[in-house]
Amino acid sequence: MFHPHGRWCWLGLLVLAALDTPRAQTHVHPGTHPPVPAAAVAPSGGTPNTDTTDPASRWRAANEAVGAFPRGHADILRWERAQGLVRAPAPGPSPDAVWTLDDVARHALRARPDLLIGPGLGARERWEREQAAALAVRDAQAAWIDAIAARQTRQLAEAALEAAAIGAELAQRMQHVGNFSAQRALVETLPTWEARQRLRQAQDAEQRALTRLWQRLGGSDSPATLAQRHLPLTLPAVPTLPPDATPAAWAAAVRERHPRWLSLHQEAQRRRQALPAGAWQALQTALDAAVTRGLPGAARLDPAAPRWPHGWVEAWEAALALAQLERQIDGDVQLALAAAQRSAEAAREQREQVLPAAQRLEDETLLRYNGMLASTWDLLAAVRARIAAQQATLDAERRAWLAWLDLQAVRAGVPLTDRAPEAAADATPTAAKGH
Repeated sequence: MFHPHGRWCWLGLLVLAALDTPRAQTHVHPGTHPPVPAAAVAPSGGTPNTDTTDPASRWRAANEAVGAFPRGHADILRWERAQGLVRAPAPGPSPDAVWTLDDVARHALRARPDLLIGPGLGARERWEREQAAALAVRDAQAAWIDAIAARQTRQLAEAALEAAAIGAELAQRMQHVGNFSAQRALVETLPTWEARQRLRQAQDAEQRALTRLWQRLGGSDSPATLAQRHLPLTLPAVPTLPPDATPAAWAAAVRERHPRWLSLHQEAQRRRQALPAGAWQALQTALDAAVTRGLPGAARLDPAAPRWPHGWVEAWEAALALAQLERQIDGDVQLALAAAQRSAEAAREQREQVLPAAQRLEDETLLRYNGMLASTWDLLAAVRARIAAQQATLDAERRAWLAWLDLQAVRAGVPLTDRAPEAAADATPTAAKGH
């Protein structure tokens, strides 16, 4: 599970409070840790105190505040809890009420009574309803995945805005006390507006995703209620594909269950067996000659040759229809399986390599910051990098899930449809450079 608001949140409180002292007493180098006046931090974690105590008294208060945290981060966390500044995670749905993929499939099919298979239906009509049902389930489950991912993206966008706002406020106060130029303060402030816009986009995407899911499934009075009661807090683990999965074996399995393929296969065999000896080879030779004669236009039969028997045309059309369906099935299985394998590998790489590396970078930067070897801006940049890695991991896992759902639909006989590329709501603006 992602934790959008990490342990760095206390940084803004400490740094912003320290910059409330006059420049003459607090020339803060960007690579050092400023003192923290206890009176400068409001109990609610809001705006700092702006009393007019003389500089010497405020400087003494700042040093006393620093002394109040002899164990560093542990004491800061305890102080945050005492002040009520640590935000509790949003309550999630009851584990018993959270829907699974099977629950989503059941609700999707209950919403489509037109797909019921009753007695008296022919084989072709039954198959068409089976395909339509598989497509409805895939679309509903994809909407479910999108809704979960959209909510996580919105949470990451909130965390990114918080990081940007801390940097912007710090830059403005450093400009106020004379440590930053107006140009440097603007460089650190502009990302806040970008982060706020990205949050609006993420909020809009979340609302649309929840509404689309609710429209397909129902089950609640509103999209918000559906999310609160039944939507998991995070995406489930991406399913693993069988290591011995091969396109040829899966395509053969699809063909064997496909009533249209079975009927076409039987028809093609029957038409070919009805031809006289040697007629099939003669038909193929005549077709090759007709194509060559008509290049680059349409194939043309030899006008001096006798007309084809009617059985020849029927045999050729039956064989062609069977070959087209086989290519469609085989190609769809190959593409869907390859896409599922590639996207699963990309998600695994993000989860197991990229995200841990970004988290380690933040940890190491925090250690260097505590040792006065890294600046506040280095730490904020590491936070933004970690949030960006979380968003990239979420996007990769969402794509892996959608590819897996497409593969299941193809295995059920549904033709593969290309998904339009979507611009993910990036939760993290470009990190501003600072020293």
